Formats: sequence, structure tokens, C-alpha cells
Amino acid sequence: MNNEAVLRLFDKYADDAFRLAYSYLGSRPEAEDVVQDVFLKLIRSDISITKGKEKTYILTMTANACRDVLKSGRIVFRVPFEDAGEVTAEDRTDEEDTEMFAAVVVTLSGLFLIPTTRNTIMAAVKSLFFKEVPEDAVDIVDYFEKAREERVIPTDIPEASEVLAAVSEQDAQEDEYIQNVSVDAEYYEDGDLNELANYYAQQGYTLLDLNKDPVILYTIEGYEDREWFSDGFRVNYDIGNNTGNIVVFKATEEQFQAFMDNQLALVNYERRAHNQATVSFDELWTKTTDDEGHIVCKASWTGPELEIKFNSTDCARFINYEVTYDPDSGLAVCSTEDGGVG
Repeated sequence: MNNEAVLRLFDKYADDAFRLAYSYLGSRPEAEDVVQDVFLKLIRSDISITKGKEKTYILTMTANACRDVLKSGRIVFRVPFEDAGEVTAEDRTDEEDTEMFAAVVVTLSGLFLIPTTRNTIMAAVKSLFFKEVPEDAVDIVDYFEKAREERVIPTDIPEASEVLAAVSEQDAQEDEYIQNVSVDAEYYEDGDLNELANYYAQQGYTLLDLNKDPVILYTIEGYEDREWFSDGFRVNYDIGNNTGNIVVFKATEEQFQAFMDNQLALVNYERRAHNQATVSFDELWTKTTDDEGHIVCKASWTGPELEIKFNSTDCARFINYEVTYDPDSGLAVCSTEDGGVG
């Protein structure tokens, strides 16, 4: 569900959800956390809510989230409330839902999310944006494993032992790299990074920490070894004959500019290598601002057409970028696809 739709639902139903959560938990902080989780779940999902049933759907999500909190044992159930197992919108009529929730909402009609909490939740909902991994993508670790399963090492040549040793060394280096730089979804204390780390981890992608990843020092014209992030991670994947990655990081505006400048330098390196004229920053990047104030930048480069194709899937070299940056939170997400021959 897109941010704008979630924010409209938040404005209409957040206080009702908060009252319901408070009736279950008897704790303002816990109730506020539940409301935030409910609306973040909406923005991260592809949920489609039937028109006219938005309130019932949100209150149902809230009730189920509260039951999860109570089952966890973090707090003691304080306010009596009908407890007939997990609530499912499919098993109840609109009339039954309305009757079940009405008493609580009316009884606690004077209870609202305090302004600071509302601002916190609104900021959390607005700041959470992400890039989708292509549907047919394969995580870098899965790609390594599949390549190992499918490779054939010749054993009937004099150099067989040397080849096997070299392959084993490469496997060990790959394994060591993944072990050293990968982190779990709860590694990040920053709220935005934690949310997005969980989002990609739940899809089965390996999180590679930017601070643990060895720094690559490019010796190309225009590329500067400037700090372009404070914290973050990336996911690498293969898709067909191409590779891609999504980089999620926190950056000041100066750091973000350094990141963008370095991508320009890399593209101009490719252009020079393919006998193409270099381009300026404004010629490469298309920059817009979305309705929520996020900076959205896009860029594409394509090399010369191939004179000879050895496979039907061969195409010219290309790089595609799409970057979204929130100056207020410092969150940046960049998706890159890189492929082709040449």
C-alpha cells in the first residue's frame, strides 16, 4: 500500500486503533507501539482493503497485534475484553465487528494519541520507503551455492590438482567474505535501517554491512575517497545474465552528494572505456522531489550496440540507477542494475 493511502488511513483511524490497543494493554507506551507497528505493516505490504471496510480491517489488525503482545508476557492483561481467540475479518460480519469494538472506542473517546506520539508515528510511516528486488532475482549467497553445484572441474588433465586447489581457495575466500560482512536483521539500532533490514531479510536476502565491507578505492578520474554514509547495508543479487544491488544507508546531505558524485565518476569511466564523451552531473542525473519531500534521482547509461552476439541474450553494457533520499531522516535507498557485454 502506498504511503499516501496509509497516511490517509492513519489520519482517520489511528486514534480509534490507539483506544482499542489501550483497552487491551492498559499501557500507553505499549498501545502506541502497536499502532505504529500496524501502520508500518500496511505500508510495507501489498494489502488491498475493500472500500468501506478500512476501519474494521485496521481495528482487526490492532486487536490481533495486542493479543500477540499479551501472549509474549511482556505485560499483564489489565482491561477486560472479549477474548475469543484470534480475530479474523473473514469470520466476522461488519455488525459483529462494530459491536465488538464500539464499546471500547466510545468508552475511551477522550483518549487520543498525544501530539508527539502522532508526529513520531507520522514520521516513521513517511520515512519508510524502499526499492523492490526484481521478482526473478537470486540472492548472492544462493547464487554462489548454485554455481558450485553446477560447475564441472576436469579431472583428466595434468593440471587437475592445481585447478581443484584454485577453485577451493576461491570458495574459501567467498565464504570468508560473506561470514565477515553479513549481519542479521536486528543488527541495526537505527529505526529506519532496522525496519528495512527486516524487510529484505524476510525475503531471504543476505544483508552485507557497509562498515564491515572492505573499502574499494577506485583509481579513476573523478572518483574521490570521501565518506558517503554513516551506517547501512546492501543486498546483492543476480538476475539472468545481469547483477544488481540495493544499498540502504544513512547520510548527511554532504555525504549523499559524495555518493552521487562517485556514481557519476563510475559512469564516465565506462563512457571513456567505450569511446563515448563524458557527461556532467545534470546530464546524467534526473532529479525530482516527490509529494513527501523525498529527493528522487534516476540515471541510465548504455554502451555501444554489439557488433557480434554470441548468445541471443547478449546486449550492450548498461547501468541503471534509482535513488531516493529523505533529507530529514538522512535515509537513502539506491537500486542499481548492471549488465550487458563489452
